[in-house]
Amino acid sequence: QPVTMSFRTVNGTATSGDGDYVAKTGTLTFAPGERTKTITIEVKGDSKKEANETFYLDLFGLSSNGLFTKSRGIGTIQNDD
Repeated sequence: QPVTMSFRTVNGTATSGDGDYVAKTGTLTFAPGERTKTITIEVKGDSKKEANETFYLDLFGLSSNGLFTKSRGIGTIQNDD
């Protein structure tokens, strides 16, 4: 059976309100036997002098026929100045 889960970005030192990245939410559906998916987050470049910044990707709402061990990932936006 397919397995579904939801995801959302969460601000860390990088924030969507400050224009560091574009916030994203959605639902993933895994076909039987499928083990990976790619989620692309749009990062906004700027010319500010700042350190590397981070944001999070939370996974939640897993269907009852699935199992995962981590519910939070981290993304790092490297300083591009």
